[in-house]
Amino acid sequence: MRIQTAPLRNPVHQHGKEPMDMLTADRRAYYAVKRAMDIFLAVFLLIVTLPITLLAGIAIYIYSPGPIFFIQERVGARRRTRGKDTSWEPVKFRCFKFRTMKLNCDSSVHQAYIRALIENND
Repeated sequence: MRIQTAPLRNPVHQHGKEPMDMLTADRRAYYAVKRAMDIFLAVFLLIVTLPITLLAGIAIYIYSPGPIFFIQERVGARRRTRGKDTSWEPVKFRCFKFRTMKLNCDSSVHQAYIRALIENND
């Protein structure tokens, strides 16, 4: 019995484009759709969680002196596209979190706890 095989066609060359051009075009579309979804989801979740965050902010303001937010500078990455070249570059941004610790407190208790944790003492 003889099996016939059909030659495989390369779908990349079928459209008349080079493989890298199609890959780059697909990645740009992917990042554009991803960015749109990120923004939509962030706005949606911001609206949904707004009542809870307002209550948390009010509780921190009433029960703990000091600022409501802990603000910290962090480093992230931004994708840059110049022509056909794409690279990632570091970017600094400010991260806002609800403050969950007291201001100007003694750190010796925390240091003793960590030391005991590392030494495996209870």
